[in-house]
Amino acid sequence: MECVSVATCRAGGLHVMAEMMDRLADAPPQAGAVACLGFRLDGFAAAAWEEAYRFLAASAAPEELERAGRYLRREDGVRHLLGRALLRRALGNWSGRTPPSVWPANAWGKPAAWAGVHFNISHASGDVWLAFCRSGEVGIDVEDAVPAREDLAPWLHPAERAGPPGLGDPLARRRLWARKEALVKATGLGLSLPLGDFRVAADRRPADWLLQAPPAFPGPWSTFDVPAPGASAIAVAVGSRDVALSWRLACLRWEP
Repeated sequence: MECVSVATCRAGGLHVMAEMMDRLADAPPQAGAVACLGFRLDGFAAAAWEEAYRFLAASAAPEELERAGRYLRREDGVRHLLGRALLRRALGNWSGRTPPSVWPANAWGKPAAWAGVHFNISHASGDVWLAFCRSGEVGIDVEDAVPAREDLAPWLHPAERAGPPGLGDPLARRRLWARKEALVKATGLGLSLPLGDFRVAADRRPADWLLQAPPAFPGPWSTFDVPAPGASAIAVAVGSRDVALSWRLACLRWEP
């Protein structure tokens, strides 16, 4: 793990965000590894979210702006634009090429690998996380909310509903949901893949939490939790064997 940069900014100072993204994405993922890059926005209030939106929108593609505008909350639009901006900088820096303005995607919306790199994006609360891998398809999911027990149970494998630590533990529910989401995102089918067809652990193990793979996607799989500081659960799944995890986090705090 490496926290590559921690910075503060005030109104008119968001240029530091671009500098932090370049430092965060200065090294491409190595063969046999999944590289997870996180960008955390802390202390942003309404005016700060508006300024961040304008800053990121100035360099966004039309498709990215259109999607960001669909979010009901401005902060979610900011996180969407930040994830796409970091994605473009990373892949552009690593390849020496200009990424496309519209990412080719499958019927379920998962973008295709570009310049030999598979990637995926997730965001929640103040965090935006991206996963990159050359070895196979990758999915990442960040969860800060705790799903209600009664809402979660119908989606699960029978052993997940009954097994330890069980659905009574709210942190276990959050880990379980992040892990399920990461796996279905890696398959490329998203939530169209029945969540009850496979089983994940809900305990605190840092890796190897996939206990029973989906029949249509038997693997091999490498699965991890990203142990970044904070309250969110962050899970990563890679459709390849013997993959190592690396992660880096940049933190930007707004000062009024």
